Amino acid sequence: REKHAVEMPHPFDSAQGVPSSLIPHPSSLILCTGILLLIALIYLPVTGLMADRRYASVASILDDRKTEEMDVVPLLPETAPRYLADLQAAEGAHSLEPSRPVYSWAVAYIATRMGGWAEAMELMKAPLPAGIPTRDLSFGIAEKQLKEMIAAEPTSPDAHLALADLYENWRRDPAAAIESLMRAVYAFPGSGAVRLAVARQHLAAGRTGDALEQLRLLSKTDD
Repeated sequence: REKHAVEMPHPFDSAQGVPSSLIPHPSSLILCTGILLLIALIYLPVTGLMADRRYASVASILDDRKTEEMDVVPLLPETAPRYLADLQAAEGAHSLEPSRPVYSWAVAYIATRMGGWAEAMELMKAPLPAGIPTRDLSFGIAEKQLKEMIAAEPTSPDAHLALADLYENWRRDPAAAIESLMRAVYAFPGSGAVRLAVARQHLAAGRTGDALEQLRLLSKTDD
């Protein structure tokens, strides 16, 4: 009997008392890792394609179909729902790929337009259509997106200029506006277009001396 007895494995092989059946085999670990990598490689292109599709719809939503060209419909009470749908499409693209500056710019641009329109409606004491964000909510969305865009692309003069405009005319914070304008200049110090835009913003805010200084520097690079 002893000669032909089959030696049964002990249920606990290791010193830690872990059942051998629960110890993952190296090949299983490699297989799981490979599956996870495959899922990640599939997921990333899919999210990119979905984001691109939503972003592509941004222009078509506001397209004025009465014209042959790609003209944007004016922002009116009857077209405001289309602008809201456009904002949501841009936000959807941004949520899928938040690190792409172009998506942040699209959201900020649409939100800024809606904020300016909402401000005009409030001044006229006209009610906003249902679901349309208020001036503060729209400008708040734009500010957040511009900051995210700058974090991803610090040398974008357009983002700095747009943020300076929000600080100047919405936040009523001239110091923050001037700082953003300077950052726009530092991003592209040799750009005549940027210096001219900065000079115009200074002039619109009544800072004539700052505007003239930017024009003086501009004349050195572009006579």
